[in-house]
Amino acid sequence: MTKKLELNWVENTGRGMLYGLFSSAFRSTIDLEKMKNFYDVCESDEVKNLSSISTDFFTNSSEFNHLKEYYLKAEKDQENEELKYKVEYTHLFLLPEGVHPYESVYRGRKKLLMDKPWEEVRKFYRRVGAMKDKEELHPEDHISTELGFMSFMSYLTMESLTENKDITALVNLQVEFIEEHLLKWVPQLKDNIVENKYSDIYKPVILLVNDFINTDLTKLKEMVKADNVT
Repeated sequence: MTKKLELNWVENTGRGMLYGLFSSAFRSTIDLEKMKNFYDVCESDEVKNLSSISTDFFTNSSEFNHLKEYYLKAEKDQENEELKYKVEYTHLFLLPEGVHPYESVYRGRKKLLMDKPWEEVRKFYRRVGAMKDKEELHPEDHISTELGFMSFMSYLTMESLTENKDITALVNLQVEFIEEHLLKWVPQLKDNIVENKYSDIYKPVILLVNDFINTDLTKLKEMVKADNVT
């Protein structure tokens, strides 16, 4: 089955790089090193190759341009810019006036941490033998952890390709995770971050995250359809 799939999308390291990049942005405060990483990834050959495959996401992306501007500004005034983003992260994700980037808060019956969606995400990770790293501060249904899982799945798919393994099951799992988890709550999280008065650098970040998840789902489903997987 694998040889009939359109593999360009999943065999590109840029896919895992972007999921990892987005994960790191929500794991902790954005600093100059992370902004430089954004800039480098935006300019990398891997992401440019992805751009040639999916122009609907990458062409004329004002969000990428905004992040480049943030990086160039931070280079000139690192101390003040890093302090600004530390304050933003605190207001957005740690204080009551912010948002709570956990699937349970958006989808759980009680809207509390570690509600049923958290249990479901943990079970999903176990299906592929994935476990949360001991150094990971956030629970399994935090936006950072879920995006990190997709980065892991991206690289796992690439590894399977190099070993000439059938990746159909891996592709289907990623489609399922995006449809049953990420897209069930990230669009609402996006709206809340964009509307929050403390949001600045996280506006382009979450807009990119939301667009990329949707683009990734489209590409993965195209692969499944081309392979006649049911």
